Amino acid sequence: MRKWLVVLALLVAAGSVGAEGELSRGARDLLESASRMAKSAKLNESQSRILRKATEGLSPEELSRVVDRVAELEDLPSSATVLAILEGELYPRLFGREPLALIEGFGHKLRSKVPADAEGLLAAALALEDFRLAFHLAPKAAVSESAVLRARAAIAFGDLRSWGHEPVAAGEALSKLLDDPSPAVRGIACRRAFEAEVAAVVPFALGHLDDREQESFTVRGQVETIVPGAEALKGLLSLTRIEEDMTWEEFRRLSPERRRELTMLWAAWWEEKGGKFPPPGSREAPFRAAPSEVRSLILGKDETAASVQFWAGADRTRIRLSIDEFSWAAASLYDFTVSYHLRYMAQGQRMDDGEDWVRRHPAGVPRVLARKAIGCHVLVFQYLLGERIRLFVRFHDV
Repeated sequence: MRKWLVVLALLVAAGSVGAEGELSRGARDLLESASRMAKSAKLNESQSRILRKATEGLSPEELSRVVDRVAELEDLPSSATVLAILEGELYPRLFGREPLALIEGFGHKLRSKVPADAEGLLAAALALEDFRLAFHLAPKAAVSESAVLRARAAIAFGDLRSWGHEPVAAGEALSKLLDDPSPAVRGIACRRAFEAEVAAVVPFALGHLDDREQESFTVRGQVETIVPGAEALKGLLSLTRIEEDMTWEEFRRLSPERRRELTMLWAAWWEEKGGKFPPPGSREAPFRAAPSEVRSLILGKDETAASVQFWAGADRTRIRLSIDEFSWAAASLYDFTVSYHLRYMAQGQRMDDGEDWVRRHPAGVPRVLARKAIGCHVLVFQYLLGERIRLFVRFHDV
């Protein structure tokens, strides 16, 4: 009997801790001090130091719960000051210093339950050099009740994977959105998964060519009617180049037998590739799947030219990429395009050069330039807050 009484007492104690938000002793002490200081007419420097010192032993999770509690004390004289001090200690630990410095009202937007605030904050997070905030917000958006937020999550995971940040986790998260109940989310997830080369999208596309549900969604500043089946077909045609000029309407007019035949051809192509996307530019030469060089550089607001160079391969070929006539344009609050002229040159045993003109290429979508003698370049652009553009360059050698 005594044993069961002890167990019951422990369960009651555990329940009381849960009722208090599972705060540790240090977190409860900090909350008590913060609540008391929030009642003050004004905080002095000594009180501010005490608050900052009290946060040092707490985990980010505990400190986050204290911040949430203090945010509820908004009617007290110094609550905003106390909250700002605690946020100044918490957010850099979680997300780096960029969000507080570059996103106005960051803490309020992070706590907001309004879908528009969450959408805008996710867009801003994707425009930071540090990806920790974006990877914190995108999974939350992916399970939101708002289809708009879930579609934004699909775009975010595609971008993060294309930029090379946590590519496995981003790809897995994106693939889960392929089964979303919203046709717009399914279609956008399918599009981004093909662009970011997520292998799960091919089996999905093969099984959803007859998915004729449709929904409107604003993509890159334009309202589009998203049809998952059309996105599946477009991705398969671009990937396999089998009947690549066929339109969605033409595919639907085919006989059931012909549609099955084409589906089997695409499936056989995918099986021949081992269920994996081939290396970029592989139609031009047998380039390596993994990049041998990964570089990034940032162009400021008024910069129109940039260059990067490195030594590649066992023959130590000098590779140089030069961009000029660079410009970017905002298609919407969330989407950007870039235009530029690119020259790529090789000096050494693989001497060669070439150029490429690009107009209004979507940021976040890889641009592949393959040259048999030089190698394969994959360029991806990211818009950064402060009207800057970051260019990621991945070089795949032969």
